[in-house]
Formats: sequence, structure tokens, C-alpha cells
Amino acid sequence: PRWGILACCIAAQAALALGMESFPTFALVQAAGIGVLGLYAVARRNLPLILCLIAYLPGAEMLWRQTKAPLYYLAAPYLVILLAGFAVIGVIGRLTQPGRMALLYLGLLLPAMVVTLKTAGPGSREIISFALTGPAALAVLIMFASQLRVQRWLYLRVVWITAISAVGPLAVAATTLRSTLASGESPQFKDASNFAAAGGTAPVQV
Repeated sequence: PRWGILACCIAAQAALALGMESFPTFALVQAAGIGVLGLYAVARRNLPLILCLIAYLPGAEMLWRQTKAPLYYLAAPYLVILLAGFAVIGVIGRLTQPGRMALLYLGLLLPAMVVTLKTAGPGSREIISFALTGPAALAVLIMFASQLRVQRWLYLRVVWITAISAVGPLAVAATTLRSTLASGESPQFKDASNFAAAGGTAPVQV
């Protein structure tokens, strides 16, 4: 039954997260699997699968950060750009009016790269990557998603996949908080973000 499948997926995601906490290299396998499956979806022109993979990535990114996975910390936005970009170019092959507006939005951000390269010098690559990866992922995702007609079954699947991907970061946060309490420490909740309650990383993003 469908609820049984969902329960198994939630349990598997929690187990993967806890396993990744002990063996962060599992993240390499997970990221590679998402990339390979995404390229397969592009080759098979399977737009629903591409959309589902993209929906899984936000939770995966948080989990990779929490477990200190040996991945570039902006791996998920790059995967979004890769998958959505390949889908637009290789599968859809055109841009709607919202997609063209998103492309214009991205183009208007690019001149800032020139200023950064002139002023920041050797550290400019990291600054540009940090500042533009999110907007670039958003623009490419709009180019992709604005051309999809999502039926109810796919909408529900995307919602569930997004929710299930959030189970991993929640599981890590719960175990981190439990370990903090078991050690006799008391988490201090003040006017700043609490790293213990967020699994040890980026409380705002978590």
C-alpha cells in the first residue's frame, strides 16, 4: 500500500542520514547516484524524473553540510543547474516568456563578475561562486519549470519527495541534540542561531 511505501522511504532516509553521519563518504555515492540518474532521465527525456530529483536536492544539500561530506558545499545548486539546464537544452529545446525573463535576469547579474574580478583578485572565484550560484540555479530552474504542465499525481509526488528529503537533516539534528543532552550540556537558546539544534551547521538554512 502507498502509506507503506512512504513509511519505508522515510525510514530509509533517516537510516541513510545516520549512516552518513558515521561515514560521510556515503554522500559521494549519493551525489553520484543523483547525477547519473539525472543524466539517464535527460537521455530518456523523462521530465517528471528530473523534477523529482531536483525536489530531493535541498534536503540532500543540508544533509551533506551537516555530515561534513567530502563534497563541494554548493554541490546541490550545481546539480540543479546541470539537470534543469540539460532538460531545457536537450529535452524541451525552447524557452517560454518566463524562461526568457529568467535568462535576462541571469544575464543582468553577470557584469558584476567583471567588477569582482577587478577588485577581489585571487579570491574572486570563491566570491563569485558563493554569490551567483543560487541566483543561477533559480534562473535555470524557472527556465525548466515554467514549461512543465504538472498533473496532480506528479505534484503530490514532488511534495512527498521534498518532505522525505527533509527527514535526513531532521534525523541528524535530533541525534546531535540528543548527544549534547547526554553529555550533560544544556543547549543555550538565546538571540542567536543554535547549531546544536540544527545538526551542527547552518541553522538558518536547516
